[in-house]
Amino acid sequence: MAYFVQNRLRVLQNKTQDSTLAVGSEIVQIDHRPVAQIMQAMRDLVPSDGYNQTFKNSVINSNFGSFYRYL
Repeated sequence: MAYFVQNRLRVLQNKTQDSTLAVGSEIVQIDHRPVAQIMQAMRDLVPSDGYNQTFKNSVINSNFGSFYRYL
């Protein structure tokens, strides 16, 4: 499980056998795609009022796995 905060994607929980994914570690890319590119694509999927990015980040954090599968 991942969590986006302060423009960084962090490991929140590791539900795998991969011990290299320590809680709190920063994720810089997924499947050779930079996190900034992934997060922008996810933000584009979430409607919001005005320039509210906080709401978008909250929605993405609650559903990161689903959003990533969708992308």
